Amino acid sequence: MADLSADPKALKALGGAYSALAATLDEITAGGTDRVDFIGEAAGDDDMGEEIKLNLLTPAQKIEEAFQMINEVVRNQENVTKGMADKLQGVEDANIGNVRGGRGTKR
Repeated sequence: MADLSADPKALKALGGAYSALAATLDEITAGGTDRVDFIGEAAGDDDMGEEIKLNLLTPAQKIEEAFQMINEVVRNQENVTKGMADKLQGVEDANIGNVRGGRGTKR
């Protein structure tokens, strides 16, 4: 077997990085509905406004939906990574306890 080791501290840091990214995406997605609504308001109701809506509204909605989906994936990665870090830390603590004769360890 290869000499590999997982690092619970590194996984926890990675979870924190995902958390920071998700917070940024929260800010980006917060104004999504307003941005889409603004296109309709800015375009007006004349023929040119209808053309503007036709060309801009659907792509803008898709962009906002994509940001929301990406944010959901990032939040999931954050949760999974932090959960794996906690699980790995528990395994590491149990291993240390076994090496020390079953006394366990506290961090």
